[in-house]
Amino acid sequence: MHFAPATIADLAAMRPFMARRYWRLMAQQVAGTLCWTLWNGGERRALCGIEVLPGGELECFLVLPAAARPSIAETRFLLMSAALHFPDREIIARIREGNDAGHRMATMAGFEPTGQFLDEGRTIRTWRRPRFVE
Repeated sequence: MHFAPATIADLAAMRPFMARRYWRLMAQQVAGTLCWTLWNGGERRALCGIEVLPGGELECFLVLPAAARPSIAETRFLLMSAALHFPDREIIARIREGNDAGHRMATMAGFEPTGQFLDEGRTIRTWRRPRFVE
């Protein structure tokens, strides 16, 4: 198992599993090398990236292919590896309420739920991963 900077080919392979709004963002992230692919046994298992939001806040995102769900260990490895690129920065993730698998993955990677929501309907909660070092 290893993770490597994502390529356009990785992005294209994951396209069927992405929300439409992520396509442009992910294309920019791949070009800027803030996006990584998790490989295991020659198979793409996940795509993870970190977006620098206006104001400098960092947001982590994860794309999982429906046909090849990575194990918890693989996903934790990818999220932690990506987060280690910014040990001195807080990172957020936005996870839909009711996405229990997403909540478990975020918790295992050191994220904690906040009282902030992305939408007025309070369906997408912001999670925070504290910085690893001061």
